[in-house]
Amino acid sequence: MLSSQIVQYDPLVSDTACHTRAPYLIYLARKTKAAELSQEEKNYLAACETLTSARSQKRDAFDIITEERTDSSKIPARYIPKESSNTKKNTFLAQQKTLVAKATIAFLQDNCQEMVLEGPPESYTFNIPQCKLQIPVLPLYVSAKMMLYSAASQNIPLVVNIKRLKLQEENFQLEGASSLVYAFDSEKKRFASQDASDDQEAIAIDMVSCHIPNTEDEVNGFLTAETFSIFLEAFKKEDIALLVMIAAAGHPQYPVSAEPPKMANPKVSDKSSGSAASSSAAASSPAVEEKLAAPVSINLNECSTKEFQQLTNLARQYGFFRENAQYIRISKDGVLSRTKTCIPFFIDHIRASTVNTAKLATATLHELRDNLREPKETLLEGFKKK
Repeated sequence: MLSSQIVQYDPLVSDTACHTRAPYLIYLARKTKAAELSQEEKNYLAACETLTSARSQKRDAFDIITEERTDSSKIPARYIPKESSNTKKNTFLAQQKTLVAKATIAFLQDNCQEMVLEGPPESYTFNIPQCKLQIPVLPLYVSAKMMLYSAASQNIPLVVNIKRLKLQEENFQLEGASSLVYAFDSEKKRFASQDASDDQEAIAIDMVSCHIPNTEDEVNGFLTAETFSIFLEAFKKEDIALLVMIAAAGHPQYPVSAEPPKMANPKVSDKSSGSAASSSAAASSPAVEEKLAAPVSINLNECSTKEFQQLTNLARQYGFFRENAQYIRISKDGVLSRTKTCIPFFIDHIRASTVNTAKLATATLHELRDNLREPKETLLEGFKKK
């Protein structure tokens, strides 16, 4: 299997952990250039291929994901006959998701052995029940930190594709898009802007900012600049690891369907809230009302309750916990509505890629920006009520 093929895999597991697969897929892509993969690794890639093929995804004019699901009819025929029952196909998909999730977590834990955690992983590994199987999932704060630790320790560059939308005359328009490449600087102990060869494997991080005039006072103002060029300069000055971790802390730590481990763990908090639900990823809901006097720095070598609380405070300042701070909402009647308030930044997707491939779509978007429009609201064609 070619390494270039491996980094194209983007399996949908429905565990809010797309970012965790990226470093493992890159590790395997690099390994194929020098050694034979084990049978377990081959099985992992076969499952990734299946879940990538079965991924059904819709994107808007700005290449932002608006809807995605697993479509059992898209399973490659060599893995399961097309005429198989839906029950058999769904069970097969659940098996592949469980395989991918378990193997990814095992890789991260092995690769991040030197990271300091506040509790045993089993105490904060939730499970998503599916077809009588259990798909394991780590809290987003912990898994995002593990992704960054892996990128730093394996010398994997980050390609951050940042695009900025602005509401003008009842339509969203693309103000601009740019790709920024970062590599870990061991002396400065942080990710810094750095060139990388086009064919080098990379973790692609798709980020979006939404500027809604007259709502700037609702959020921290450093990314609510009037023009894209001023915004981009402000963005470049920030520690990218800090922004990624703020986004992780400001997101629900587990999918709604995830269930806590069946063990005594009094420190587990609400899985659907912005608080981390684990003894390692923040024991309980932090006091997020207080504003920090200065930004925190990201220590890639540990996960701590204190850091999570600091990040949650920052996430609140950037407006992550507001009810309307969501780029896309789809009503039960199929009306797709876009945000009515400023969103300084959010992460749309993270995946394995190469530097050149990760940058290509963003460059194309930037060239087409004057012709890209999306209304504030639109009725989804062919929408079926659930």
